[in-house]
Amino acid sequence: MENPIQPISEDNELDYFTSCPDDIKLEIVSMLTEPQHLCTLSLVSKDWYLFMCEDRIWKKMFFRDFQWWTSQGNEHIKLKEGQSWRSLYAEYFLKGWQWDPAQSHSRIVLSNNNFSVSLTSGYSYHGVRTLRGEQNGKHYFEVLIEPAEDNKKFDRGTTIFMGIGLANTSFNVENCCSGWTRDNSGIGYYNDGQIYSCSERHFGKLSKVAFHTGDRVGMEFDLDEGFVQFYLNGCIITEKIHGIKKGVVMYPHLILANDIKQRVTITTGRRVTHSQAHSPYSNALATLESMGFGYGSEIYIDLLSQYNGDVERVVNELLV
Repeated sequence: MENPIQPISEDNELDYFTSCPDDIKLEIVSMLTEPQHLCTLSLVSKDWYLFMCEDRIWKKMFFRDFQWWTSQGNEHIKLKEGQSWRSLYAEYFLKGWQWDPAQSHSRIVLSNNNFSVSLTSGYSYHGVRTLRGEQNGKHYFEVLIEPAEDNKKFDRGTTIFMGIGLANTSFNVENCCSGWTRDNSGIGYYNDGQIYSCSERHFGKLSKVAFHTGDRVGMEFDLDEGFVQFYLNGCIITEKIHGIKKGVVMYPHLILANDIKQRVTITTGRRVTHSQAHSPYSNALATLESMGFGYGSEIYIDLLSQYNGDVERVVNELLV
């Protein structure tokens, strides 16, 4: 006799996931780390779609990924009438970040619904800023440097081709050779690893960490505390860099230079970091710490992964 509690999927095969109790489904889905995974699974069938839209899943993911935006606690984040946790997650995921056509150098081209930007020509410094600025609170902004034919030139990391940072409305996108100054309260990070804060070169505990094509470059900024902290591929690479004036509206800015054609695309407003607790390089990290490399474990994990756990090569890379 056919078991009536086992639903049949559209391709007439048993769908064991759908037949599971909801608490078991939730336990399975909780192992997924990316919202894209849920969106992909929702395409399996109507039953899967309905479950992947379950608010209990998205609420949990929301507070996992965005709780850090508020120091006031979860109770201050409430749904609007008719809003779901899934739609709120989508809203926070990009948080409205787009490039502003009215604040873009004449040689910069916007595309992809103003989420992407590229330089058409020119060997000077060409700027663009986001459409939305912020005056208070915690925020995260991240871009992806997409590959292009001349990526080898970009990846040498010895010339400035791109800078990302935070500045006020005094930042002149048509003439930004002066970069991140006291006047624009700017703090910026260049692809060759240099960081400037309010007209001064910043020398942190980690320096000269260059970024390349294919990298995600992000920054967390707390406008209540007045600091910026930069990320590379989800890993914190600087300490908190102070200097932002409180009460002033600040915008993420981008500088492109030296005729580089890479497209730079805004990816997310979600802060994602690697977990050291589950790292396969725990012993290597302990060795690095004993050698005095006790800061920025996230970037060490990336380097250890790149060099297959070879501590000596990681040390050489850090000391270059």
